[in-house]
Amino acid sequence: MTDSPIMVWKMSEIWTTILERSNIVRRRWLDNDLIGGVTDLHYSPSKKYTLQWGLAANTYIGEHFGNIVFAEGAVIPDPAYRYYDNTGHKTDLSSYIRQEFQAFEGSDYSLTFSIVLSTIPLKA
Repeated sequence: MTDSPIMVWKMSEIWTTILERSNIVRRRWLDNDLIGGVTDLHYSPSKKYTLQWGLAANTYIGEHFGNIVFAEGAVIPDPAYRYYDNTGHKTDLSSYIRQEFQAFEGSDYSLTFSIVLSTIPLKA
C-alpha cells in the first residue's frame, strides 16, 4: 500500500475515473541482458617469469517496468499496461596486466604484481 497519488503513476491514461486513494497491488519486472567477452594473453620466456594481459568488455541492457495487478475501487482495463517503463544501459571496459616472478629456483613462492584499469562511461 502506498500514499502516492494515482495520477503520479500515469493511471489517468487508462482510467476514466481518478481515485484519490486506493489499495494497489503492483508487479515490478526486470528483463535483463548481459553480453560481453573476456580475453587474455600469456607470455613466459622462462620458467621463472610470466607476463599476462587481459581485456574484458560488457554491455548491460535492462528493461524495468511495472503493471497494476489490482486496484481497490477500480476496474483495470488493460492488465498489460505499464505504469512505468524504463531502460537501463551500462557498458564497461577493463584491462589488467599481471607479472609473476619466481624468486628462487625450485621454490613454491613467487612475487606477483598486478595493475587493473576499469572504466564505466556515464550518460547524463
